[in-house]
Amino acid sequence: MRTPPFILHHWRMVFISGLVVLAGLVLWSAKEVAVSIDTLRSNELDNVGWNASQLEVQLVKLQHLLAEAKAGNPQRLLLQRRWDNFLSRIDPLDAAITADLKARQPEFAPTFEEVKAGIAEMDAYVRVRNGNLVQSADVLEGPSTALAVPIRRLAVMGDQYYGQLIERRRGALVDKIQMLAFALGGLLLLLCANQMVILAQRRRLHAMAGDLQRALTAADQANAAKTSFLARMSHELRTPLNAIIGFAEVMQTELFGPIGHPRYKDYATGIHASGQNLLGLVDSVLDVSRIESGSVPVTRELVALDELARSCITAMQHHTRNGAVEIANVVPEDLPRVRVDPEHLRKILLQLLENAVKFGPNGCHVELGARRGDAGKLEIWVKDDGPGIPAADLDIVLVPFNQVRNHLVFHNEGLGLGLPIAKSLTELNGGEFELTSQPGRGTEARLRFDAAA
Repeated sequence: MRTPPFILHHWRMVFISGLVVLAGLVLWSAKEVAVSIDTLRSNELDNVGWNASQLEVQLVKLQHLLAEAKAGNPQRLLLQRRWDNFLSRIDPLDAAITADLKARQPEFAPTFEEVKAGIAEMDAYVRVRNGNLVQSADVLEGPSTALAVPIRRLAVMGDQYYGQLIERRRGALVDKIQMLAFALGGLLLLLCANQMVILAQRRRLHAMAGDLQRALTAADQANAAKTSFLARMSHELRTPLNAIIGFAEVMQTELFGPIGHPRYKDYATGIHASGQNLLGLVDSVLDVSRIESGSVPVTRELVALDELARSCITAMQHHTRNGAVEIANVVPEDLPRVRVDPEHLRKILLQLLENAVKFGPNGCHVELGARRGDAGKLEIWVKDDGPGIPAADLDIVLVPFNQVRNHLVFHNEGLGLGLPIAKSLTELNGGEFELTSQPGRGTEARLRFDAAA
Protein backbone atom coordinates (compact mmCIF):
# COMPACT_ATOMS: atom_id res chain seq x y z
CA MET A 1 0.00 0.00 0.00
CA ARG A 2 1.56 3.30 -1.10
CA THR A 3 1.58 6.30 1.26
CA PRO A 4 -0.30 9.32 -0.22
CA PRO A 5 2.10 12.03 -1.55
CA PHE A 6 0.41 14.70 0.59
CA ILE A 7 1.54 12.98 3.82
CA LEU A 8 5.09 12.53 2.51
CA HIS A 9 5.44 16.21 1.57
CA HIS A 10 3.71 17.70 4.62
CA TRP A 11 4.47 15.16 7.33
CA ARG A 12 5.40 17.81 10.01
CA MET A 13 2.12 19.66 9.64
CA VAL A 14 0.24 16.37 9.69
CA PHE A 15 2.07 15.29 12.86
CA ILE A 16 1.45 18.58 14.72
CA SER A 17 -2.19 18.61 13.69
CA GLY A 18 -2.61 15.04 14.83
CA LEU A 19 -0.84 15.80 18.12
CA VAL A 20 -3.15 18.74 18.86
CA VAL A 21 -6.21 16.64 18.05
CA LEU A 22 -5.02 13.76 20.25
CA ALA A 23 -4.16 16.11 23.16
CA GLY A 24 -7.62 17.64 22.94
CA LEU A 25 -9.06 14.11 22.86
CA VAL A 26 -7.15 13.21 26.05
CA LEU A 27 -8.42 16.29 27.91
CA TRP A 28 -11.97 15.75 26.69
CA SER A 29 -11.86 12.04 27.62
CA ALA A 30 -10.56 12.83 31.12
CA LYS A 31 -13.41 15.29 31.67
CA GLU A 32 -15.95 12.78 30.39
CA VAL A 33 -14.59 10.07 32.69
CA ALA A 34 -14.94 12.37 35.72
CA VAL A 35 -18.50 13.29 34.74
CA SER A 36 -19.41 9.66 34.15
CA ILE A 37 -18.19 8.73 37.65
CA ASP A 38 -20.48 11.35 39.19
CA THR A 39 -23.45 10.00 37.25
CA LEU A 40 -22.56 6.33 37.77
CA ARG A 41 -25.30 5.81 40.34
CA SER A 42 -28.14 6.39 37.87
CA ASN A 43 -26.93 4.95 34.59
CA GLU A 44 -24.23 2.29 35.00
CA LEU A 45 -23.67 -1.26 36.20
CA ASP A 46 -27.21 -2.06 37.43
CA ASN A 47 -26.91 -0.42 40.88
CA VAL A 48 -27.78 -3.10 43.44
CA GLY A 49 -28.84 -0.45 45.92
CA TRP A 50 -31.27 1.05 43.43
CA ASN A 51 -32.67 -2.38 42.53
CA ALA A 52 -33.13 -3.25 46.20
CA SER A 53 -34.83 0.09 46.79
CA GLN A 54 -37.19 -0.57 43.89
CA LEU A 55 -38.00 -3.97 45.41
CA GLU A 56 -38.80 -2.19 48.67
CA VAL A 57 -41.01 0.35 46.89
CA GLN A 58 -42.96 -2.41 45.14
CA LEU A 59 -43.38 -4.22 48.47
CA VAL A 60 -44.84 -1.10 50.10
CA LYS A 61 -47.29 -0.60 47.22
CA LEU A 62 -48.26 -4.27 47.39
CA GLN A 63 -48.82 -4.06 51.16
CA HIS A 64 -51.08 -1.04 50.67
CA LEU A 65 -53.26 -2.85 48.12
CA LEU A 66 -53.35 -6.01 50.26
CA ALA A 67 -54.55 -3.90 53.17
CA GLU A 68 -57.31 -2.39 51.00
CA ALA A 69 -58.33 -5.86 49.79
CA LYS A 70 -58.47 -7.09 53.36
CA ALA A 71 -60.62 -4.07 54.29
CA GLY A 72 -63.15 -5.04 51.61
CA ASN A 73 -62.01 -2.69 48.84
CA PRO A 74 -60.16 -5.01 46.44
CA GLN A 75 -58.58 -3.59 43.27
CA ARG A 76 -57.98 -6.83 41.42
CA LEU A 77 -56.25 -5.58 38.28
CA LEU A 78 -54.02 -3.09 40.10
CA LEU A 79 -53.21 -5.68 42.77
CA GLN A 80 -52.22 -8.21 40.10
CA ARG A 81 -50.05 -5.59 38.37
CA ARG A 82 -48.30 -4.69 41.64
CA TRP A 83 -47.73 -8.36 42.39
CA ASP A 84 -46.18 -8.94 38.95
CA ASN A 85 -43.97 -5.82 39.34
CA PHE A 86 -42.88 -7.02 42.77
CA LEU A 87 -41.86 -10.45 41.41
CA SER A 88 -40.14 -8.88 38.38
CA ARG A 89 -37.62 -7.02 40.55
CA ILE A 90 -35.98 -10.27 41.75
CA ASP A 91 -34.15 -11.17 38.52
CA PRO A 92 -32.49 -7.71 37.99
CA LEU A 93 -31.32 -7.73 41.60
CA ASP A 94 -30.01 -11.28 41.26
CA ALA A 95 -28.15 -10.34 38.07
CA ALA A 96 -26.50 -7.36 39.80
CA ILE A 97 -24.83 -9.55 42.45
CA THR A 98 -21.16 -9.98 41.55
CA ALA A 99 -18.27 -11.82 43.15
CA ASP A 100 -16.82 -8.46 44.25
CA LEU A 101 -20.09 -7.59 45.97
CA LYS A 102 -20.12 -10.93 47.80
CA ALA A 103 -16.53 -10.40 48.94
CA ARG A 104 -17.05 -6.82 50.21
CA GLN A 105 -20.57 -7.32 51.59
CA PRO A 106 -20.63 -10.94 52.89
CA GLU A 107 -24.12 -10.56 54.33
CA PHE A 108 -25.69 -9.42 51.06
CA ALA A 109 -26.07 -12.85 49.39
CA PRO A 110 -27.51 -14.64 52.49
CA THR A 111 -29.94 -11.78 53.03
CA PHE A 112 -30.98 -11.93 49.39
CA GLU A 113 -31.54 -15.69 49.67
CA GLU A 114 -33.70 -15.01 52.73
CA VAL A 115 -35.73 -12.53 50.69
CA LYS A 116 -36.11 -14.95 47.79
CA ALA A 117 -37.26 -17.70 50.16
CA GLY A 118 -39.86 -15.36 51.63
CA ILE A 119 -41.12 -14.34 48.18
CA ALA A 120 -41.25 -17.99 47.11
CA GLU A 121 -43.34 -18.74 50.18
CA MET A 122 -45.74 -15.90 49.29
CA ASP A 123 -45.94 -17.12 45.71
CA ALA A 124 -46.74 -20.62 46.94
CA TYR A 125 -49.61 -19.24 49.01
CA VAL A 126 -50.98 -17.48 45.92
CA ARG A 127 -50.64 -20.58 43.73
CA VAL A 128 -52.52 -22.69 46.29
CA ARG A 129 -55.41 -20.25 45.84
CA ASN A 130 -55.24 -20.51 42.04
CA GLY A 131 -53.54 -17.12 41.70
CA ASN A 132 -56.36 -15.24 43.50
CA LEU A 133 -54.52 -12.42 45.29
CA VAL A 134 -57.67 -11.06 46.91
CA GLN A 135 -58.34 -14.36 48.63
CA SER A 136 -54.64 -14.52 49.63
CA ALA A 137 -54.61 -11.06 51.26
CA ASP A 138 -54.93 -12.39 54.83
CA VAL A 139 -52.15 -14.94 54.34
CA LEU A 140 -49.76 -12.56 52.53
CA GLU A 141 -49.92 -9.82 55.16
CA GLY A 142 -47.56 -11.54 57.60
CA PRO A 143 -44.85 -12.66 55.14
CA SER A 144 -44.87 -9.26 53.39
CA THR A 145 -44.32 -7.49 56.71
CA ALA A 146 -41.50 -9.89 57.60
CA LEU A 147 -39.77 -9.19 54.27
CA ALA A 148 -39.57 -5.43 54.86
CA VAL A 149 -36.54 -5.68 57.21
CA PRO A 150 -34.25 -7.87 55.03
CA ILE A 151 -35.14 -5.87 51.93
CA ARG A 152 -34.19 -2.64 53.77
CA ARG A 153 -30.87 -4.25 54.73
CA LEU A 154 -30.29 -5.13 51.06
CA ALA A 155 -30.84 -1.50 50.05
CA VAL A 156 -28.44 -0.22 52.73
CA MET A 157 -25.72 -2.74 51.87
CA GLY A 158 -26.16 -2.04 48.16
CA ASP A 159 -25.74 1.71 48.67
CA GLN A 160 -22.65 1.14 50.82
CA TYR A 161 -21.09 -1.12 48.21
CA TYR A 162 -21.89 1.30 45.42
CA GLY A 163 -20.27 4.17 47.33
CA GLN A 164 -17.13 2.09 47.79
CA LEU A 165 -17.16 1.25 44.10
CA ILE A 166 -17.27 4.94 43.16
CA GLU A 167 -14.33 5.69 45.44
CA ARG A 168 -12.28 2.91 43.93
CA ARG A 169 -13.07 4.18 40.46
CA ARG A 170 -11.98 7.68 41.40
CA GLY A 171 -8.67 6.26 42.61
CA ALA A 172 -8.23 4.39 39.35
CA LEU A 173 -8.99 7.46 37.23
CA VAL A 174 -5.39 8.70 37.18
CA ASP A 175 -4.13 5.29 36.14
CA LYS A 176 -6.67 5.14 33.34
CA ILE A 177 -5.65 8.53 32.01
CA GLN A 178 -1.99 7.48 31.98
CA MET A 179 -2.91 4.30 30.20
CA LEU A 180 -4.93 6.34 27.73
CA ALA A 181 -1.86 8.38 26.82
CA PHE A 182 0.08 5.23 26.04
CA ALA A 183 -2.87 3.74 24.19
CA LEU A 184 -3.09 6.70 21.84
CA GLY A 185 0.22 5.71 20.32
CA GLY A 186 -1.21 2.37 19.32
CA LEU A 187 -4.44 3.88 18.08
CA LEU A 188 -3.06 4.57 14.64
CA LEU A 189 -1.83 1.00 14.34
CA LEU A 190 -5.24 -0.23 15.42
CA LEU A 191 -6.88 1.92 12.76
CA CYS A 192 -4.73 0.32 10.11
CA ALA A 193 -5.47 -3.14 11.47
CA ASN A 194 -9.15 -2.26 11.63
CA GLN A 195 -9.12 -1.31 7.96
CA MET A 196 -7.60 -4.68 7.13
CA VAL A 197 -10.25 -6.43 9.22
CA ILE A 198 -13.00 -4.51 7.43
CA LEU A 199 -11.66 -5.64 4.08
CA ALA A 200 -11.46 -9.23 5.30
CA GLN A 201 -14.98 -9.04 6.69
CA ARG A 202 -16.25 -7.63 3.43
CA ARG A 203 -14.85 -10.63 1.59
CA ARG A 204 -16.36 -12.91 4.23
CA LEU A 205 -19.77 -11.25 3.89
CA HIS A 206 -19.68 -11.76 0.15
CA ALA A 207 -18.93 -15.44 0.72
CA MET A 208 -21.71 -15.70 3.33
CA ALA A 209 -24.17 -14.04 0.95
CA GLY A 210 -23.38 -16.70 -1.62
CA ASP A 211 -23.82 -19.47 0.98
CA LEU A 212 -27.15 -17.99 2.10
CA GLN A 213 -28.38 -17.77 -1.46
CA ARG A 214 -27.50 -21.41 -2.01
CA ALA A 215 -29.21 -22.36 1.27
CA LEU A 216 -32.33 -20.42 0.24
CA THR A 217 -32.38 -22.22 -3.09
CA ALA A 218 -32.01 -25.57 -1.30
CA ALA A 219 -34.85 -24.65 1.10
CA ASP A 220 -37.12 -23.75 -1.82
CA GLN A 221 -36.28 -27.03 -3.47
CA ALA A 222 -36.99 -28.92 -0.24
CA ASN A 223 -40.34 -27.16 0.14
CA ALA A 224 -41.24 -28.00 -3.45
CA ALA A 225 -40.22 -31.62 -2.81
CA LYS A 226 -42.39 -31.69 0.34
CA THR A 227 -45.38 -30.33 -1.56
CA SER A 228 -44.85 -32.85 -4.35
CA PHE A 229 -44.54 -35.67 -1.81
CA LEU A 230 -47.77 -34.68 -0.05
CA ALA A 231 -49.63 -34.52 -3.35
CA ARG A 232 -48.26 -37.89 -4.49
CA MET A 233 -48.98 -39.60 -1.17
CA SER A 234 -52.50 -38.14 -1.07
CA HIS A 235 -53.21 -39.57 -4.51
CA GLU A 236 -51.75 -42.94 -3.50
CA LEU A 237 -53.90 -43.08 -0.34
CA ARG A 238 -57.15 -42.16 -2.07
CA THR A 239 -57.31 -45.39 -4.13
CA PRO A 240 -57.21 -47.87 -1.21
CA LEU A 241 -59.42 -45.59 0.89
CA ASN A 242 -62.09 -45.48 -1.80
CA ALA A 243 -61.93 -49.30 -1.99
CA ILE A 244 -62.31 -49.58 1.79
CA ILE A 245 -65.26 -47.18 1.80
CA GLY A 246 -66.88 -48.97 -1.12
CA PHE A 247 -66.50 -52.45 0.43
CA ALA A 248 -67.80 -51.09 3.75
CA GLU A 249 -70.90 -49.74 1.96
CA VAL A 250 -71.46 -53.14 0.33
CA MET A 251 -71.31 -54.88 3.72
CA GLN A 252 -73.33 -52.15 5.40
CA THR A 253 -76.20 -52.46 2.88
CA GLU A 254 -75.81 -56.28 2.67
CA LEU A 255 -75.84 -56.03 -1.10
CA PHE A 256 -75.05 -59.73 -1.62
CA GLY A 257 -77.11 -61.00 1.27
CA PRO A 258 -76.98 -61.06 5.10
CA ILE A 259 -73.52 -60.99 6.64
CA GLY A 260 -74.41 -62.92 9.76
CA HIS A 261 -74.04 -61.51 13.22
CA PRO A 262 -75.50 -57.95 13.64
CA ARG A 263 -72.27 -56.68 15.15
CA TYR A 264 -70.55 -57.20 11.81
CA LYS A 265 -72.89 -54.61 10.36
CA ASP A 266 -71.95 -52.20 13.17
CA TYR A 267 -68.29 -52.81 12.39
CA ALA A 268 -68.92 -52.08 8.72
CA THR A 269 -70.61 -48.82 9.69
CA GLY A 270 -67.59 -47.87 11.80
CA ILE A 271 -65.19 -48.76 9.01
CA HIS A 272 -67.19 -46.66 6.56
CA ALA A 273 -67.29 -43.63 8.91
CA SER A 274 -63.57 -43.89 9.69
CA GLY A 275 -62.75 -44.25 6.02
CA GLN A 276 -64.80 -41.17 5.16
CA ASN A 277 -63.06 -39.20 7.89
CA LEU A 278 -59.61 -40.29 6.73
CA LEU A 279 -60.53 -39.55 3.12
CA GLY A 280 -61.54 -36.04 4.17
CA LEU A 281 -58.14 -35.55 5.83
CA VAL A 282 -56.35 -36.83 2.73
CA ASP A 283 -58.38 -34.45 0.56
CA SER A 284 -57.45 -31.56 2.85
CA VAL A 285 -53.75 -32.42 2.62
CA LEU A 286 -54.10 -32.65 -1.16
CA ASP A 287 -55.79 -29.24 -1.24
CA VAL A 288 -52.95 -27.72 0.78
CA SER A 289 -50.30 -29.20 -1.50
CA ARG A 290 -52.13 -27.92 -4.60
CA ILE A 291 -52.49 -24.45 -3.11
CA GLU A 292 -48.81 -24.29 -2.14
CA SER A 293 -47.73 -25.45 -5.59
CA GLY A 294 -50.09 -22.98 -7.31
CA SER A 295 -51.86 -25.73 -9.27
CA VAL A 296 -55.44 -24.99 -8.15
CA PRO A 297 -57.59 -24.05 -11.17
CA VAL A 298 -60.07 -21.20 -10.70
CA THR A 299 -63.25 -21.20 -12.84
CA ARG A 300 -65.35 -18.19 -11.92
CA GLU A 301 -69.09 -18.22 -12.43
CA LEU A 302 -72.08 -16.23 -11.18
CA VAL A 303 -73.21 -17.89 -7.96
CA ALA A 304 -76.49 -17.36 -6.09
CA LEU A 305 -75.56 -17.21 -2.42
CA ASP A 306 -78.97 -18.16 -1.02
CA GLU A 307 -79.06 -21.44 -2.96
CA LEU A 308 -75.46 -22.29 -2.07
CA ALA A 309 -76.09 -21.48 1.60
CA ARG A 310 -79.10 -23.83 1.76
CA SER A 311 -77.10 -26.58 0.09
CA CYS A 312 -74.18 -26.23 2.51
CA ILE A 313 -76.38 -26.19 5.61
CA THR A 314 -78.24 -29.27 4.40
CA ALA A 315 -74.91 -31.05 3.89
CA MET A 316 -73.84 -30.12 7.44
CA GLN A 317 -76.97 -31.35 9.23
CA HIS A 318 -75.57 -34.84 9.84
CA HIS A 319 -72.54 -33.26 11.58
CA THR A 320 -74.57 -31.41 14.24
CA ARG A 321 -74.49 -34.29 16.73
CA ASN A 322 -78.23 -35.03 16.40
CA GLY A 323 -79.19 -31.36 16.60
CA ALA A 324 -76.96 -30.52 19.57
CA VAL A 325 -75.55 -27.63 17.48
CA GLU A 326 -78.01 -25.31 15.72
CA ILE A 327 -77.17 -23.83 12.29
CA ALA A 328 -79.16 -20.76 11.19
CA ASN A 329 -79.35 -19.50 7.60
CA VAL A 330 -79.75 -15.69 7.44
CA VAL A 331 -78.69 -15.22 3.81
CA PRO A 332 -81.28 -12.99 2.04
CA GLU A 333 -82.70 -14.15 -1.28
CA ASP A 334 -82.41 -10.72 -2.98
CA LEU A 335 -78.62 -10.44 -2.84
CA PRO A 336 -76.71 -9.93 -6.09
CA ARG A 337 -74.76 -12.86 -7.44
CA VAL A 338 -71.05 -13.13 -6.81
CA ARG A 339 -68.49 -14.15 -9.46
CA VAL A 340 -66.36 -16.88 -7.91
CA ASP A 341 -65.50 -20.52 -8.43
CA PRO A 342 -68.64 -22.27 -7.08
CA GLU A 343 -66.75 -25.35 -5.90
CA HIS A 344 -64.25 -23.19 -4.07
CA LEU A 345 -66.93 -21.13 -2.35
CA ARG A 346 -68.81 -24.27 -1.36
CA LYS A 347 -65.64 -25.77 0.11
CA ILE A 348 -64.90 -22.52 1.99
CA LEU A 349 -68.36 -22.40 3.56
CA LEU A 350 -68.31 -26.11 4.41
CA GLN A 351 -64.89 -25.80 6.06
CA LEU A 352 -66.02 -22.82 8.13
CA LEU A 353 -69.32 -24.47 9.12
CA GLU A 354 -67.55 -27.72 9.96
CA ASN A 355 -65.07 -25.89 12.18
CA ALA A 356 -67.84 -24.02 13.98
CA VAL A 357 -69.84 -27.21 14.57
CA LYS A 358 -66.87 -29.42 15.41
CA PHE A 359 -65.36 -27.11 18.02
CA GLY A 360 -68.66 -25.91 19.46
CA PRO A 361 -70.18 -27.45 22.60
CA ASN A 362 -73.71 -28.80 22.80
CA GLY A 363 -76.18 -25.92 22.57
CA CYS A 364 -73.83 -23.84 20.40
CA HIS A 365 -75.49 -21.56 17.82
CA VAL A 366 -73.89 -21.23 14.36
CA GLU A 367 -74.98 -18.59 11.84
CA LEU A 368 -74.34 -18.37 8.09
CA GLY A 369 -75.22 -14.93 6.73
CA ALA A 370 -74.49 -12.42 3.99
CA ARG A 371 -75.21 -8.78 3.18
CA ARG A 372 -74.26 -5.95 0.83
CA GLY A 373 -71.08 -4.28 2.04
CA ASP A 374 -69.34 -1.01 1.27
CA ALA A 375 -67.73 -0.12 -2.08
CA GLY A 376 -69.67 -2.74 -4.05
CA LYS A 377 -68.54 -5.59 -1.82
CA LEU A 378 -70.58 -8.60 -0.80
CA GLU A 379 -69.89 -9.85 2.73
CA ILE A 380 -70.41 -13.44 3.84
CA TRP A 381 -69.89 -14.58 7.41
CA VAL A 382 -69.95 -17.71 9.53
CA LYS A 383 -70.06 -17.05 13.25
CA ASP A 384 -70.72 -19.01 16.40
CA ASP A 385 -71.03 -18.46 20.13
CA GLY A 386 -68.58 -21.22 21.02
CA PRO A 387 -65.44 -21.08 23.19
CA GLY A 388 -63.56 -18.67 20.90
CA ILE A 389 -59.85 -18.30 20.13
CA PRO A 390 -57.35 -16.12 22.07
CA ALA A 391 -56.17 -13.09 20.09
CA ALA A 392 -52.55 -14.27 20.28
CA ASP A 393 -53.48 -17.51 18.49
CA LEU A 394 -55.47 -16.07 15.57
CA ASP A 395 -52.42 -16.02 13.30
CA ILE A 396 -51.44 -19.54 14.39
CA VAL A 397 -54.72 -21.16 13.34
CA LEU A 398 -54.33 -19.73 9.82
CA VAL A 399 -51.07 -21.67 9.28
CA PRO A 400 -51.46 -25.23 7.94
CA PHE A 401 -51.08 -28.10 10.44
CA ASN A 402 -51.54 -25.84 13.46
CA GLN A 403 -54.29 -26.08 16.06
CA VAL A 404 -54.92 -24.22 19.30
CA ARG A 405 -55.31 -26.63 22.18
CA ASN A 406 -58.27 -25.31 24.18
CA HIS A 407 -59.79 -27.28 27.03
CA LEU A 408 -63.15 -25.55 26.42
CA VAL A 409 -63.76 -27.02 22.97
CA PHE A 410 -65.94 -30.09 22.43
CA HIS A 411 -63.13 -31.93 20.68
CA ASN A 412 -60.30 -31.02 18.35
CA GLU A 413 -59.74 -33.82 15.88
CA GLY A 414 -58.22 -33.02 12.50
CA LEU A 415 -54.99 -31.63 11.10
CA GLY A 416 -55.62 -27.91 11.45
CA LEU A 417 -56.21 -27.34 7.74
CA GLY A 418 -59.78 -26.02 7.58
CA LEU A 419 -59.12 -22.32 8.21
CA PRO A 420 -55.89 -22.17 6.14
CA ILE A 421 -57.68 -23.77 3.16
CA ALA A 422 -60.65 -21.41 3.51
CA LYS A 423 -58.34 -18.37 3.63
CA SER A 424 -56.22 -19.49 0.66
CA LEU A 425 -59.23 -20.31 -1.54
CA THR A 426 -60.84 -16.97 -0.65
CA GLU A 427 -57.73 -15.08 -1.75
CA LEU A 428 -57.40 -17.22 -4.90
CA ASN A 429 -60.86 -15.98 -5.90
CA GLY A 430 -59.92 -12.35 -5.33
CA GLY A 431 -61.62 -12.08 -1.93
CA GLU A 432 -60.61 -10.95 1.53
CA PHE A 433 -60.60 -13.21 4.59
CA GLU A 434 -60.93 -11.85 8.12
CA LEU A 435 -61.00 -13.91 11.32
CA THR A 436 -62.03 -12.39 14.65
CA SER A 437 -62.69 -14.07 17.97
CA GLN A 438 -63.11 -13.49 21.69
CA PRO A 439 -62.55 -16.28 24.21
CA GLY A 440 -65.87 -17.28 25.73
CA ARG A 441 -67.91 -15.29 23.19
CA GLY A 442 -67.33 -17.08 19.88
CA THR A 443 -65.57 -16.78 16.54
CA GLU A 444 -66.48 -15.06 13.27
CA ALA A 445 -64.99 -15.62 9.82
CA ARG A 446 -65.91 -12.89 7.33
CA LEU A 447 -65.38 -13.05 3.55
CA ARG A 448 -65.56 -10.10 1.15
CA PHE A 449 -66.01 -10.48 -2.61
CA ASP A 450 -66.82 -8.05 -5.40
CA ALA A 451 -70.52 -8.23 -6.19
CA ALA A 452 -71.38 -8.98 -9.82
CA ALA A 453 -72.75 -6.04 -11.80
